[in-house]
Amino acid sequence: MGKKTRLLAMLCALLCALSLYPPASAEDRPELAHYLVLGLDYYVGETATSARSDVVLLVTLDPGGNRVIFTSILRDCKVTTPGGGENKLNTVYANYGLGGVKSTIERHLQIQIEGVVTMSFESIKALIDALGGVELDITLTEYRWIHSILRGQDPDMPKGPGLTQMSGRIALAYMRDRHGGGSDMVRTRNQRKVLAEMMKKVSTLSLAEMVRIYNEISSMVTTDMDVPQMVAALQTVYGLRHAEFVEHRVPADRTYAYGRLRGSSVLDVRWRRNREILQELFYPTAESETLDIE
Repeated sequence: MGKKTRLLAMLCALLCALSLYPPASAEDRPELAHYLVLGLDYYVGETATSARSDVVLLVTLDPGGNRVIFTSILRDCKVTTPGGGENKLNTVYANYGLGGVKSTIERHLQIQIEGVVTMSFESIKALIDALGGVELDITLTEYRWIHSILRGQDPDMPKGPGLTQMSGRIALAYMRDRHGGGSDMVRTRNQRKVLAEMMKKVSTLSLAEMVRIYNEISSMVTTDMDVPQMVAALQTVYGLRHAEFVEHRVPADRTYAYGRLRGSSVLDVRWRRNREILQELFYPTAESETLDIE
């Protein structure tokens, strides 16, 4: 099936799913659905075959709890690769492809991932711009970092710290900041903030606007999901357009140590403890304590 035919089929199915049928009742909804979003470090004109996954984000849809959970998985986590060796998580895509990253995350977190979406930095910028940008509070340190990385040459350059309307280019600089807070923990926190703001913008869109934006970015996005799977995911997202956004990261505080692997710094993760924390987050009970991860 050609790309245009697949797109037409997807849009027709989406129209049926979202326009003709109401969101599923709570009793009919799946309890949780996990999706993996990979942001790849290449731009237009470059190849994706050797790209590293600079952004690794688990998006968990929880219709029963009316929540969307964003879990950043730090790229320097030491993992066992599909080949049986050890390496940083962000190298897995280049060596084993989309399926390799998916199986690695599933194995280490003991979850089932419904689908994977990969986006280049260029497509992330395009999506943010198509949504009309995002609005975030930035600190003086973050303002200085954005100004430094873009050399003050962007027409949408922030005027200073505080509430800032960000274009795609500005938001991407904010998401890639590894100096404005001194750690990858801060960088991934920024990524979650941007994605949460994007989801809020999506929640205000009409179906026609969703279709328009999909058309604008579809050529820059790849996925392992077929049309029915994409429709199911979008229908669930549509039902969660007013959901609570919850942020988390792996590894959580006090569940890792810094180590070395072939001369490079890595995070030695206590995977068992992180799986336990995730289960507490995914399936909270009345006795559950609030997670302190930041």
